[in-house]
Amino acid sequence: MVAPTRADPRLAALLQAQHGLVSRQQAFGLGHTNNQIQYRLRRGEWIRVERSVYRHHLFKQSWEARLLAPCLAVGALASHRSAACLWRLDGFSRVRPEVVVPKGASIDRTDVRVHNTTLFDECEPRLINGIPTTGIERTLIDLAKVVSYKKLRQAVDSARLQELVTWPDVGRAFSTHARRGRNGIAKMRLYLEDHLGEESIPLSDWSRLVADLLVDGGLPVPTLEHEVIGPGFRYKIDLAYPEVGLGLELDSASWHLNRKSFEKDRQRLNALQNLGWSMRLFTWSDFSMQPAQLVQTVRQAHEQLTKARNVGRHSE
Repeated sequence: MVAPTRADPRLAALLQAQHGLVSRQQAFGLGHTNNQIQYRLRRGEWIRVERSVYRHHLFKQSWEARLLAPCLAVGALASHRSAACLWRLDGFSRVRPEVVVPKGASIDRTDVRVHNTTLFDECEPRLINGIPTTGIERTLIDLAKVVSYKKLRQAVDSARLQELVTWPDVGRAFSTHARRGRNGIAKMRLYLEDHLGEESIPLSDWSRLVADLLVDGGLPVPTLEHEVIGPGFRYKIDLAYPEVGLGLELDSASWHLNRKSFEKDRQRLNALQNLGWSMRLFTWSDFSMQPAQLVQTVRQAHEQLTKARNVGRHSE
């Protein structure tokens, strides 16, 4: 595309970067007056495409321009399937533009799918191809609301393959939005539960998520992968409070539901308890569906063990 005017290189550069669009506010920032804007509109040099957003006539209407227009008009972000397309996730193409806006904002266009959210400040926007877009973690969470389980799995796998996201990133995003009761969380929970424990999702990553949850709940920072050495064995406890002898294990169904692992886990648990450790076992469901109860269970155990230790010291 040839620059629309040599007389105004700053405007030309902006139009090139924004798929031929300019907002009224941007035009004012470039020194245009209201009369100049109206003049360009009357001549047909600029075409109104959205409230206070115009397209230069030399630029054809494009999918990107249709998506960007509401972003310039009301501060929307490309979201859901459109964001997935911009992030180049497998299986997503340039279909009907989709944006998210803060609760209360509105866009009166039938060719754009609009989502309202009370968590707009957690969208972590990124600029992709000149278009403000929801961050990759938020995009995946939003997709869980509007696509099938199979499509969601394809999107997360694609994001992982491109190294756009890590499992701890997805887990933290899930945990944050799960506490707010967002739609689609059940589908994301199922996906994570199905894949937790695979080689590509180390349990240590999920241990870190539980550690963050405990700290957010007011508990001390636990030790990760705490090593315990006993007669003929060397074990690592997922999360531990060594000062009070409290150990926490985060179990994965895919690792722990076979007979051999079941028996080994019990032998390990018995050995640790014989050394004086008080163990608490949690599953992915405990973390994802009842996080407050998980924190409360650990808090009670920590308080009881701390009290018992203090009593023991005073009696010596």
